[in-house]
Order: sequence, then C-alpha cells, then structure tokens
Amino acid sequence: MTFQSSSRTPGAMEAHVLEKISHPLRTWQKEAMSAWESNSHVGVIEAVTGSGKSLVGILASARAIDEGMAVIIVVPKKVLQEQWISELKKYFTGYGVVGGIGGEYGSSYNWRSTIPRAGKIVVAVVNTLANNLDLHPSAEVKTLLIADEVHNYSGETFRKVLNMNFAWRMGLTATLEPQDGRYFVFARYFGSKPIYTYDYKRALADKCVSSYSVMLIRVEMNQEKFQLYAQWSGYAKYYRERIIQETGISFSHEKVHREIAELKEANLALSLIKSWEEAMDAADSILAESESKASAVRQLTSLISERGNTIVFSDSVRLADLTQDILNEGGITSAIIKAGVPNQQRELYFRQIKAKRIQALISPKALDEGVNLESLSVGLFVGVRRRRLQLIQRLGRVLRFEDGKAQPLIIIPVNRGTWEDPYVQGNSKLINSPLNFIVENAEQVHAVDVSDSAGIATILRSHGQSASQPELLCA
Repeated sequence: MTFQSSSRTPGAMEAHVLEKISHPLRTWQKEAMSAWESNSHVGVIEAVTGSGKSLVGILASARAIDEGMAVIIVVPKKVLQEQWISELKKYFTGYGVVGGIGGEYGSSYNWRSTIPRAGKIVVAVVNTLANNLDLHPSAEVKTLLIADEVHNYSGETFRKVLNMNFAWRMGLTATLEPQDGRYFVFARYFGSKPIYTYDYKRALADKCVSSYSVMLIRVEMNQEKFQLYAQWSGYAKYYRERIIQETGISFSHEKVHREIAELKEANLALSLIKSWEEAMDAADSILAESESKASAVRQLTSLISERGNTIVFSDSVRLADLTQDILNEGGITSAIIKAGVPNQQRELYFRQIKAKRIQALISPKALDEGVNLESLSVGLFVGVRRRRLQLIQRLGRVLRFEDGKAQPLIIIPVNRGTWEDPYVQGNSKLINSPLNFIVENAEQVHAVDVSDSAGIATILRSHGQSASQPELLCA
C-alpha cells in the first residue's frame, strides 16, 4: 500500500521541530505519519531498529501540542526513558515541555507535577504508570499516548497503560511480536494490524541502515547433544506438519508467531501447538547453549583486536562467560552487561567501546532494547534463540549508521547438520531457520568450517578496518 504525504500545513511546534532536524525527513517517516493521520491518529508503526522511528514519535508529539493536547510516552526501561528525554530536549529546547514519571524522575510527593497536561510531554516507565492509575490523564484532558517498544505491554499488568482515555495512540516497535502471543490486546486498542511497516529489505534499499556481510562458521556439536537435538527437531517437524494439515497456516518465520497466537485465541489445535512448542524450545535450547559455538570465537581475535566496536549476543549467561574467557585469552578487553549492571556503569562501558578502550561488549539479553550504540560494526551471535523480534533488534544494534564506521560484519557460529547449517540440502539461505532474514538481506554471505583457519583468516582480512561503508542516503 502506498501512502501519500499529507498536504497539511504544520503548526508552530511541528514547524519548530522540523527546523531542528538536520536532514530531510525520510520517505518512510512521511508515509508512516500520513498513515497514522489517516487512521484517526491511532495505530502501531513497525520500523526496524536504527531506521529513525523515534523521530516519528517526536513529530507526533509536536503535532499533538499544536492541537492543545498533552503527551505521554511510555517506555519499558529507565535507560530508554533517559534516552527519550535527552532526544526530546534537542527538539523542544526552551519550551519547558519535557518531564518524566518514574525511573529517575518524580516521587510520591511530586508526581502530580508531571501528570500530563496541555502543552506538556512526560516520559513514563511502564511499571510506574501501570501501577499508579491516578497518574493517568482524565478523559477531560485530551492526550496522545506513544507506547515505545509496544510489544512489551500485552501482559496483565503492563496492559493497564493502554487506557481508553487516550484520544490519540501510537505504538512503536521493530516488529509487533508480544512474547506471550496476546495480539488481541493490541488489536482492541490500536487496531488488528500495524498501520505501517518498514522492514530491513526496504531500509537497506533506501540506504537508511548500513549494508552488511555475514560469515557463518560451522562447528561440530557434541554427539550426545546432537542426537538429542535430532530427536526434538524430529518431534517439532512432525507436530508442525500436523498443525499445517489441521489448520492450513503458512508457518513462515515472519508469520508463525501471529498465526499460532490466533489459533490459541480461537482454541484450535491447542494440544498439537503445545507439543510443537515444547519440542521447538527443547531443540532451540540445545542449539543456543552449545559450547562448541564459543570455540569459533578463537578464530576471530584478529578482527576484534583490529576493529574493536564488537557486540556479542548470547542468550546463555554461561556461554557469555565462556566467550569472555576466550576473548581474554586472545588479549581482547571486553565487558559483560547483564540485567543488574547499573546505568552509570553501562554508560561507562558504552563510552569505552566507542573510544576503543574496550574492544567488545557481551550481552546475554540486556542490550536487546533501548540502547543506541552507533559505533558497533561487528555483531557476533553466539548461542542466540529463534525469537524473530530479538534477532531484528540485535541486528539493528550493529546496522546503525555513523560517519567513518566500517561496514558491519555479522558472524554467526552455526551447528553442523542442524536447521542453522547452510550446507544441509535445501537450506542454503537458512530457510529452515529464523536466521534466514539476516542471510537473505546481506550483501555477501560466507560459510566456512571452524577448522578452516586459513579460509576464516582470508574472509576476515577482506572485512578489515579498511572495509568502509558507502554513504547512507537517509542518514
């Protein structure tokens, strides 16, 4: 569907924000705003990480203020609250419209000062806003709600922020995929489907994110674990085929999460779905926690040492620790960022990696959302699970544009003979794996065995520090 940009004349605040923007609005941002406006200022906008969806929220905020409205932006974490407030202050300087609820802002005696009111923007941490309904605006206060990382808000507690009193509503996400599968929560509040989607295929074609290459390093899994994997993946295949026969769903990677959620909501094939999910989770855990993947890291120390700016994703804390040990052995300075690391310490690590005082950040899950790290140019996916949302977010961490940054290289150790292996017949583009969209959108794809040290070294040399990225047209 094609959306035409609105011919409306911006109000004073929107015009002020537009003047502050250092580059022309991207085509997709204009289209997304037009789609939202055409849908009575209600809907979810999907846009991949790094493409500039926050600016859409800022423009919506300015438009709401011009209409005499209040604005509340809800975020899942304190670190994201800080980033939003910092960004808002760039565009609303001198207008006194930015405040915060929860996180580092407010307390029981001054929350009232940050309750949304006409001409004011406040940024709220979801936990605070969900558990203090008296902080919500009344029906008499016409208010815009911007729900950032909206996929987080379908649970019993957090969905309370989706108050029907909000006259205008905008959800922002890389892809609308609630972890619990409760799409109906969003359908009732924003509409059945996102009103606009901007995916990696288009973002890369528009040169709004960095082009990149992929190296798949094939490793040998422990034989006992491989047999267990084969057993569980066989069960998963059997139940998958049974579900397709009974329901006719596509089971494509980009649709299956929603398809399964809709079947559950309709009470269809529940027993088969439960069996399939259990089998997939078991097989996925075996792949994600395979220590053989960490062995591939030993082959990468020359690239990480030369380039730095590396992020390592691992869904296993044990594997993250093992990866750091291997990097240390290779003389690589790194830091692990876990859920409990204080914001001040995180910010120190972020400054250190940008300045190359440390060469790698390792994150079990803590950096999936709410972090802007423009300097990253190597993404190492060691032991990651199959959830599409996390993969999209993690890829976006590495593809953000920054002047002078080397063209990103995504490195994924894959287990031989599994759905991750491009040498398995019919799986050259990893069509059997949720990793397939990473491979399909890459400029170059290399596949090499971990034992082929010479082959790996040749590939790494071709992606050394001199491999700079082309100019981004939408930067």
